[in-house]
Amino acid sequence: MKKSIALLLIALCSICAWSQEDDYKGDLKVVPRFDVGANFYEGEKPEVDWGNSALYTQLDYNFTSSLKFRMINLWVNSEPKGLYSNFFRPYAVNFLPTFALDFSFSNFYVTVGKDYLGLGGFENDPYDYDFDFDQLTPFCWYMVTSQWGGRIGWISESENTDLSFAVTSSPFGTRTFADGLLAFTGIWRGNYGPLSTIWGVSAVATEKGKYEFLATLGQKLTFGGFSATFDWFNTSYPDPESGFLAKGHTLRGELAYDFDGKADIALTGSRILAPKGDLELENSWLAGVKAHICPIENLKISLTGAYNTNYGCWDFRAGLLYYFDITW
Repeated sequence: MKKSIALLLIALCSICAWSQEDDYKGDLKVVPRFDVGANFYEGEKPEVDWGNSALYTQLDYNFTSSLKFRMINLWVNSEPKGLYSNFFRPYAVNFLPTFALDFSFSNFYVTVGKDYLGLGGFENDPYDYDFDFDQLTPFCWYMVTSQWGGRIGWISESENTDLSFAVTSSPFGTRTFADGLLAFTGIWRGNYGPLSTIWGVSAVATEKGKYEFLATLGQKLTFGGFSATFDWFNTSYPDPESGFLAKGHTLRGELAYDFDGKADIALTGSRILAPKGDLELENSWLAGVKAHICPIENLKISLTGAYNTNYGCWDFRAGLLYYFDITW
């Protein structure tokens, strides 16, 4: 694995040197996010935490019109333990969520490196620094979607249909590729007038010779500034470190209104249908509200609140995110 990364770095340096003669654009974003939240449990003092506070950088560089490099680094977060020691552990978050080359030709594209597993559902779609922690389902919270591997895809002439297939390391593995555990994922992204879809079906190895079927289906209807989103996952929660994908279902909905990109507000809700006997999650639910305000370019203020029966608490949060954008 180390040799593969070294060879990829050498190839990137060679391509970068070759591409200096061309006038292609690079973009670097430095993204600090500061969050503070309070959990209110009945009969107890509020618990304060730093939520999704983190520092990210995101680099996009176009070597040619058909070859692109992407890298995202997570330098620090509110729980930095293991961030720099879990590099080859696919079940854990580390400092390098994305390190990928994209090559496109005709209507096809190929991605190699480390990238997001490509699960379906709109909840899984944003960048990590855009997540509002108190609104997440257990599936989105625990599933480590950034994995090493490759993807091939096809985009229609109208660009409203994107079909892709990926082979990656399994998020339930113990060591990337060395354990032989893989995940095979097909994704359909569609935009058809008011209807958008992100559907994913996966065969994910949880142990040697054992694969679990995972369906992650998301659909969204948009009318003007209004949108309604519904996600369904055929699991109540994953536990990647233990190699366990629980039976059951996750249902999630969102009703939102966007004020021309300057602000948005949404009502969110999710229901976990866990197998009988799972006392922690059986029929638990979450209801929340969130608002994002962009008073100036590149600045986003987040205000959220939720009640979660799984933890039996109210959660209120405020966040501040800024994009320092450097282009060349």
